[in-house]
Amino acid sequence: MHLHQKDNLAGMRQKQEGLILMVALIVLVAMTLAGIALVRSVDTSNVIAGNLAFKRGTVQASEIALNTARSKFQTGGVLFGDEVRNLDNKTQNYSAVQLAVNNPRGIPDILVNKATFDSQFTAPRITDPNTNEEMRYVIERLCTRSGPSAREFCALADQTSISGSDNKSILDLTSPVLFRVTVRVDGPRNTVSFTQTTFVP
Repeated sequence: MHLHQKDNLAGMRQKQEGLILMVALIVLVAMTLAGIALVRSVDTSNVIAGNLAFKRGTVQASEIALNTARSKFQTGGVLFGDEVRNLDNKTQNYSAVQLAVNNPRGIPDILVNKATFDSQFTAPRITDPNTNEEMRYVIERLCTRSGPSAREFCALADQTSISGSDNKSILDLTSPVLFRVTVRVDGPRNTVSFTQTTFVP
């Protein structure tokens, strides 16, 4: 009888040891998975922080390119005056007609592929010496054909409110044509950002 109890105790001890081993393995697996999840979370946070920093940087870079493009329309600039705006000027990254867009972001197709863009628009790229970001831009006159602008085939700025006069003849005034600048910024780690704005010279 005493021998039988010892056998039972030994069997129970072995079962308990086996159960403890399984529990320990389960806990170890759970801790391993938690550690992996934590590492991935930290990596994701670093990527998000890096992306936010890059986004802030590209906003500043795009402002540089935008100011460069708009300066061409100022007095003495290469695109000052209606006559020079009636025709393409690829050396200034200028298109007198709206470029083809076949993507949901509204980015001109030619700017999506920088090699194709560089082969057709030849204004010097802008490079930030501190960040090595490369900026490319294209200026479009929002018209469907080249030549003198006209209401029938150009997008015009809204002139619904002109202060200081109720003269009905104001309604016959020609609204200014809209122009659009799209900027592509190529940054570190093959990151790419696009910024787009419309303006009236």
